[in-house]
Amino acid sequence: MNKTFIFLFINISLFLLISCEKDSSSSIKEINVHEKDSLNIFKNASSVALFEEDSIWNYQIKLDKSTKSIKIPKIKLPLKNMAILSASSVGYLEALNGLDAIKGVFDAQWIYSPALHQRIKDNPNLDQGNLSAINLEKVIALNPDVVIGFSDPNMSKTYQRLEEAGILMIYADEYNEKTPLGKAEFIKLYGVLIGKLDAANELYQEIETNYHSYKDLALKQENKPTAFAEIMRGDIWYMPGGESFAAQYFKDAGANYLWSNDDSQGSVKLNFEQVYEKAAEADFWMNASDLSSLNEIQKSYINHDWFKAYKTAKVYSLSNRMNTAGANDYFETGSVRADWVLKDLVYIFHPEVFPNHELFFYHKLGK
Repeated sequence: MNKTFIFLFINISLFLLISCEKDSSSSIKEINVHEKDSLNIFKNASSVALFEEDSIWNYQIKLDKSTKSIKIPKIKLPLKNMAILSASSVGYLEALNGLDAIKGVFDAQWIYSPALHQRIKDNPNLDQGNLSAINLEKVIALNPDVVIGFSDPNMSKTYQRLEEAGILMIYADEYNEKTPLGKAEFIKLYGVLIGKLDAANELYQEIETNYHSYKDLALKQENKPTAFAEIMRGDIWYMPGGESFAAQYFKDAGANYLWSNDDSQGSVKLNFEQVYEKAAEADFWMNASDLSSLNEIQKSYINHDWFKAYKTAKVYSLSNRMNTAGANDYFETGSVRADWVLKDLVYIFHPEVFPNHELFFYHKLGK
C-alpha cells in the first residue's frame, strides 16, 4: 500500500513538474516575442522592421513568403556618401537636413527639390543620368557607402552587380505601406543611416500627433461628403480600392469614399459607365491626375463633364507643387508629411475646421 502511494506520488509530482516547465517555457517565449517587437523602431510601418543589435542595425523587409534581412554595420554609420534611385529618398533626407549625404542621383528630371537641383547645378557630377540606362562602372567609381533603391525584379541583376562590388544595397519600399503614417515612418530608416535618429523620432512624433489631431477633428463633423478619385485613362478608370492608401486618407479626412466597401488594396479597373453610375452625384472628385484645369479634365475624356463635381468645380488634383519638368513634391515632401496631406484633405471636405488654411499639395481646378 505504501509502495503504491509512493509510486503515485512520484508520478503526480513528475507530471506537475513537467507541466510547470512547459508553462514556464511558454511564458518565456511570449516575453521574448514581446521584447523583440518592442525593439522594432517601426510602430506603424508594417512592411519593414528595424532592430538595433550589438554591432549592427538589422533591417528586415517583409516579403510575401519570407523576410529579407540587411545588416547595417554600426561602425559604418553615419553614411556620408549615398547614391539614391528614387525621388522619395530626397524627401526623407531633406526633411532631416541630410541632402549633403547624397553623392549621386538618377532621373534627376523627376526630382522636385529646388535645394537638390541647386546642388546638381553646383556639382554636375551628382547627376548620374537615367536609371533605365544605369552605368554600373560609373556608380561603382563613386564608391558609395550605400545605394538606396527599391524592390524591382527588372533591377535584380543591377543590384547583384553592385552587391558583388561590395556596395551596401538598401531597399526602401515605402510605397508598400498601407497607411500614410506607416509611409511617413520611413524617416526613421534615414535617421539611422545618417546619424540623425533622434531628430527623425522627434519629427515623426510631430507628424503622428498632428495627423491624429486632424483626423479626430474631421471625424467629429456630422457631414460626410461623398468622394471618388482618379480619371479615365484610355478605356479604363483605375479607381483606388477601399483598402488602398488613398482611401485611408479620404476616410481619415471625414469623407464618404464611394468605393470604401471594396476590399482591394490597389486599384479597381472600371469602365466609365460603372463609375458614372455610382459617382454621378458625388460631392468631390479627388486626385484627378496631375491636370491643372477643368478644361484639361474635359479634353482628357469627353464625358468627364457629366459629373456633378465637375459642374460644381469641386475637382482637385495633387498638382500644387510641380515644377516645369513635371516633378511633383507630393512624392517627396508628401511621403514624409502625411499630416500636411491630411490637413489639405480636411480643409477640402470640411473647410470650417481650418478656415484660414491654404492648400499645400492639392490644387482646386478652375476653368
